[in-house]
Amino acid sequence: MWNFYARSNVLCLYTSKGETMRKIIFILTALMVLAVFPAAAQEAASDGASITLERTPCFGMCPVYTVTLHEDGTVVYNGDQHVDVEGEQTINIGAEAFDELMQVIEDVGYFEWDDEYTDMTVTDQSYIMISVTRDGETKSINHYLGDATAPLALGYLENWIDLAAGTQQWTGARLYNPSFTSAGSAVVTIDRGACFGTCPMYQLVIYEDGTVVFMGIRFVGATGINIGQIEPEEVTALVESITEQGYFELDDEYTDQPVSDLPTVTTSVLGEEGYKEIIHYLGDDSAPDALTAIEDSIDAAVNVSQWIEGDPEATPEATAEVTETP
Repeated sequence: MWNFYARSNVLCLYTSKGETMRKIIFILTALMVLAVFPAAAQEAASDGASITLERTPCFGMCPVYTVTLHEDGTVVYNGDQHVDVEGEQTINIGAEAFDELMQVIEDVGYFEWDDEYTDMTVTDQSYIMISVTRDGETKSINHYLGDATAPLALGYLENWIDLAAGTQQWTGARLYNPSFTSAGSAVVTIDRGACFGTCPMYQLVIYEDGTVVFMGIRFVGATGINIGQIEPEEVTALVESITEQGYFELDDEYTDQPVSDLPTVTTSVLGEEGYKEIIHYLGDDSAPDALTAIEDSIDAAVNVSQWIEGDPEATPEATAEVTETP
């Protein structure tokens, strides 16, 4: 749910054999994150706190739409171009989900960021506008997706708003990691999805310079967008270890479901062998043990337990060593 394609962070529509599974994963995640109430249309509140996200056209098929979340939990989506559903759609995610999103916005430092990041490091990208109103005041940020000077967390916040609003059910588009950043390219990612229970739900991205982004979604100690650091040499060692364990020779997906209610783990690696993504439903008995070992090694490389367990003694600078798996 948070991997990139063709090393671009543009939200694009494309078809692959894993797309149906990705949509199922997203919908399950949205249900777990939001506890979405039945989609009864409601009149959006005109006053009070609100959060608006707008995605504009690019030189391509980027979804164009606006979504606004109100403090009572009302979500109003309006699809314009390159989306599955055009026009207005309304659901209610509940006031608690709105409050959680607002807390994420405050914690990440949104109100301290500049009002615009519009340098064109690369061309033909779209703009994303966020507008947040609280206590009668509004803060807006205009973000050109090709501006590498923008805070790394801003791109993840934009994705979080989409996740909270459940926009993928109308756009049909994936959410991609920010890739035009000062941290370089995202080289290793892991996304642990929802299960029928309290499985930790999070998304982890490791950039080539050692920057680590942990997006804690549900059943973790550190909910929200957390940024840490490991050494670039550790990133290189991790990619080499994953490659040696045969990651690039594995199938692209293991999604048979002989049993239900287990989570799906999606990983991706960018290395000398190229780019590869694997979708792994943990109930698929055909998946090799090496894949599970690789998934666990990604977590270990950044000491992910510091965020899952919420250890107050853990530091943002993860120092766990990369371990080889026999």
